This record gives sequence, C-alpha cells and structure tokens, in this order.
Amino acid sequence: MNKILVYPAGHAPSRGAYSVAPFDATAQTEYIFGLIGEILAAAGMGYGDVVRAQTYLTDMADFPKFSAVRDRFFGDSKPASTLLEVKGLAHVGCCVEVEVTA
Repeated sequence: MNKILVYPAGHAPSRGAYSVAPFDATAQTEYIFGLIGEILAAAGMGYGDVVRAQTYLTDMADFPKFSAVRDRFFGDSKPASTLLEVKGLAHVGCCVEVEVTA
C-alpha cells in the first residue's frame, strides 16, 4: 500500500487580496474547512486522516464559534491540535487561519 503525507499550507479565508466574510469567525471557519476538505479529497483522504491541526485566531472570544464548526467537520476524529491567538493575519478582516497535516 502506498502512503502519502499531505501538508496543505495554512488556509485563510481570502480570495486574492480580499477576506471572505470579514470579521465573521463562523463563516470564515466554514470556508476554510471546505477548502481543506477539497484538498484532502483530491489526495484520496478525509478529515479522519488529519493527524495535526494548528489554528490561529485573532480573538480568543471567537473560539466557541470556531470550535463548533471544527467539531462538525472532524466528527469523532481528534487530531493533535494547537490554538494560538495572534495580533493579525495576512489580510484585513481575516480572523481565522488553519493548517493541517494528514
């Protein structure tokens, strides 16, 4: 059996220079996990194959919103995870960024 390792770059809710759903942590998290799901599917994988997740939030008050969406996508899968609060992200209005290893 061939084994592959997937390292998608950090995903932020942006299209070009513009933030998707500026300052809306729930919508941004939905968008990000949708993108990650597409990348995993292209590699023949799913969220159950993720072994590590690192998340950056610009405001820890958004953690419950982020967590609710994340839990829905990961289901019973519980990858090793790190959550960091940062001063800002690459695009104005972005409040969530997620990086995974599968």
